[in-house]
Order: sequence, then structure tokens, then C-alpha cells
Amino acid sequence: MLFGVLFGGATIFGSSVLFELHCLGGIVWQLLLGVGIFVAYNLVGTPCYDRLLAVTETEGTCSFLIFLSDFFGYVVTISLLFYNNFGPVNDEDDRKVLHMYTWILLGASVTIICVSAVMIYYFALRLSLRPAEATTPNPEEDAPLLDT
Repeated sequence: MLFGVLFGGATIFGSSVLFELHCLGGIVWQLLLGVGIFVAYNLVGTPCYDRLLAVTETEGTCSFLIFLSDFFGYVVTISLLFYNNFGPVNDEDDRKVLHMYTWILLGASVTIICVSAVMIYYFALRLSLRPAEATTPNPEEDAPLLDT
């Protein structure tokens, strides 16, 4: 799961760098961004919400939390579309906004990559320090239920 998030962050970073260097067109860049953002968000969102409910011992499913996070994403997207269509923007401002957006994407992707790498290292270290008793099966648990 964490390697998928690392892949998503690397996809966002690589495609944004190639777009800034004019090696990718706008459509290909948008497609790669969509894949990277979807993979990074989707692989972490649902399991984290599910674990959050399990830890707090709340009855129910994580569907509402997923809906809520998607809802805020939709609100921001629609707000940006309204501002872009009805706000005071000219061609020169469009280039500034695009440049700012790519820099935000580069910063966010570097953050995703760094946090994912730290999490992978932490969990690999944590799993390697696990006591041997926790990983070996208990023979009494595997005993048959009926005595013959």
C-alpha cells in the first residue's frame, strides 16, 4: 500500500518536472497527474479511515468519512472552476496560475514521497524488531477441537 503511494507521488513529481521542461504536453500531463493523485489518495484514504473507526471502536463503516473527504474535494474543484470562469483572470494571469499550480504539485509530491519513505522505513524497522513469539504459531491453537 505504501509503495503504491510512493509510486503515486513519483508519478506526480515526474510528470510535473517533464511538463515544466516542455517534454510533455498538457493532456498527457493531466492524465499522469490524475493517475498519480488517484493512486496516492485512494490507496491511503479508505484503509486509514477504516483503521480510525476500528481504533475508536465506533460502530459503522467508513463510508461517511470517504464521502466527506470527497465532498470537500468537489467543493474546492467547483470553487476553482467558478473563479476561473467568472473571476478577473486574463491570459497573463493564467500562466502565473499554471506556474504556481505546478510548484504546488512539486512540493506536495516531494512531501508525499518523503512521508511515504519514512513510513516504509518505520514499518520495516518495526516489523524486524517484532519478538519471535508473535510471529510463530502456537501449537495449542492448532490442536483439534475434538479429542479422539
